[in-house]
Amino acid sequence: MRHVPLFRWLLALVLVLIGCSLGLFMIAPGFPELRQVDLTVLEEAPDGTCTGRWTDPYGSGEREAPYRCDAGRDPILKAPNYDPDSRLGWDTGFVIADGPGRGELYSLEDDVPA
Repeated sequence: MRHVPLFRWLLALVLVLIGCSLGLFMIAPGFPELRQVDLTVLEEAPDGTCTGRWTDPYGSGEREAPYRCDAGRDPILKAPNYDPDSRLGWDTGFVIADGPGRGELYSLEDDVPA
């Protein structure tokens, strides 16, 4: 009976898979590190354009900026249902965690090539 070098084939397969994953990692676009924050929706348009306010997790206080909100989110989170007293809504977003735009809202639409 002949010995089959199964271990060598498995090792070769694992090394090929690691090499492929490393290659894909190297050619993938470098997206910034992000941190999720809660947004208070100040204004919301039917087309999904919103103005939000959030507390900067990096110490710059409260900030406001326009962003593309999730128009399909549950109506209970939209104004005035979320907070009847202030008539504001709620959403979540992501802020940039490093670099020159630290603390600013991140939009995937800014990084997608046209």
